[in-house]
Amino acid sequence: MYATVVADCFHLFQISKRVLKQISVQLIHRYVIDSFEHKFLKYHWKLLLKHPSDLENTKTQCLPQLRDHLTQEQLIEITLNFNSKFYTPHHSIIDALTFCETSLENVLIND
Repeated sequence: MYATVVADCFHLFQISKRVLKQISVQLIHRYVIDSFEHKFLKYHWKLLLKHPSDLENTKTQCLPQLRDHLTQEQLIEITLNFNSKFYTPHHSIIDALTFCETSLENVLIND
């Protein structure tokens, strides 16, 4: 009579990535098209979908618009600092994905 809710990692990943993408699109659309923030977010939005362990933290890339060499981790921090409302959901979703990954690894190791 009662419904059972089952959450598997695949669907959690899928939903989480979709939410991150929607939030990043909302963030991009808050800025005028010609603004630095809009262009920066438009170019680097895919980095927001990456897991922190997949980000490059040693190799830098040249960014003429910032006149600096930055790693992908530093780019994420700059992007998240454009709007503080995005910082918390992004880290919450990444934490949930990390928890799901470690839970799945523990299940696979113990079986």
